[in-house]
Amino acid sequence: MSDAAEVSDTAEVSDTAEVSDAAEVSDTADAADLTDTAPPRPDLALEFVRIEAGTFEFGPSRDELGSSGEPQNTVTLTRAFLLQTTEVTQGDFATLMGYNPSAFSLCGVSCPVERIGWLEAIRFANALSRLEGLPECYESSGVLIGGTTVYECEGYRLPTEAEWEYAARAGTTTATYLGDLEGDVFNTCNPQPNLDPIAWWCANAERRTHEVASKLPNAWGLYDMLGNVREWVHDGYGFYAGSVVTDPVLPWTDARRGVRGGSWNMTTTYLRAANRGDGLSYDNFFDYGFRLARTAP
Repeated sequence: MSDAAEVSDTAEVSDTAEVSDAAEVSDTADAADLTDTAPPRPDLALEFVRIEAGTFEFGPSRDELGSSGEPQNTVTLTRAFLLQTTEVTQGDFATLMGYNPSAFSLCGVSCPVERIGWLEAIRFANALSRLEGLPECYESSGVLIGGTTVYECEGYRLPTEAEWEYAARAGTTTATYLGDLEGDVFNTCNPQPNLDPIAWWCANAERRTHEVASKLPNAWGLYDMLGNVREWVHDGYGFYAGSVVTDPVLPWTDARRGVRGGSWNMTTTYLRAANRGDGLSYDNFFDYGFRLARTAP
């Protein structure tokens, strides 16, 4: 298993139980090189870290507190990939897409964009690919463009569920990348010493999102992998066919897509690296966000 990740200079663009159902409310080519009529290149602040290929245990250990008996699989990822160090912010989303759908817009440009559906997330990925002269990975309807698997696309995309958990764990096997949970973890918001320093969740978030990268990162330099907003992944929702799998992608059998990481309004058990959830591709709840990935060139 790889236990290291490094920030990629070529990837920088510049320099389910909820507590509440309602919110209170890369060195790149210049845009001019892409087309003679391209608008000025927007000022984005997306930073990516390179995650090396490796093998890990997908899913919770048998005795993990908060687990509901999800199966564990040995997963091998054969390709290195780039993953955004933070969730996409309101500022970057609005700069590239021209609007900000967030319920917590008063939180500011450095807070994660939310109220994002899966289809909106892939359109953002396509827009960034076009900006950098890379192939788009998706049709606007969500159909994969070219290749037999999303790992083959050279442009920006959502991480697969396996990539997401591999990166969230950063070489660890515990419920969070700081350690295991303690005490009563079902539907509670009691302080957790291995969760509070790394995540905005129902115990500390005050019923809202917060600026990205304001909690401690994991060992691979990734922030907010747990908490703040839930993150869309590329896959559909289901279970792997075998206990040992390589470069897995769960198929799209219906409109359901995977979401990972828990959010500002969720209780302890949903803030585990192994916790899995799903939503419909057009859902855009006030705790749905995303971060981008790209297969390493």
